[in-house]
Amino acid sequence: GGQGGQGGGSTGGGGGGGGAYSRRFTVGVTPGNTYTVTIPAGNSGTSTSFTGDSLSCIAVAGASSGGTSGAAGGSSGSCTGDVKWSGGSGGNGITGTGAGGGASGGALADGQNGTNGGTGSPGGTPGFGANGGGDGGPGDNSWYSLNHGGARNGVQPGGGGGGRTNAFIGLPGDGA
Repeated sequence: GGQGGQGGGSTGGGGGGGGAYSRRFTVGVTPGNTYTVTIPAGNSGTSTSFTGDSLSCIAVAGASSGGTSGAAGGSSGSCTGDVKWSGGSGGNGITGTGAGGGASGGALADGQNGTNGGTGSPGGTPGFGANGGGDGGPGDNSWYSLNHGGARNGVQPGGGGGGRTNAFIGLPGDGA
């Protein structure tokens, strides 16, 4: 699937969206023709794709969060393929607590959404990527705590990154 987006925010970041899943059962290839395979790095906003001849397979990337609102997961409606599943959306951050990132879609289901951050508690929990999808990253916990560990990265393939606590403490998680 497409990669997950990065968590963000300055006072409790939203979680990044998980990438979508797309599968094409058969793609005919012609000897001597050139085909393009794109496998982007996390947070690039670029979809994963195979293109050539008359058929393509595209899995849409999850969006990155630039604020407290969770970012959208990659939409199956924008994918091409025979089987398509959406990525989960990132949760919303609140002051001092980042949200969980959305999970990527898997072979049989949409990725789950990340949860919202909680007041003075651990960060939002990540979405679960069932059936081969990557989990989202947990959000950073309260900046009031001296033991915050920063938001976590999403898990391959395509999990969205967790949101950070604020602009001065903690970093957002990267999408996988």
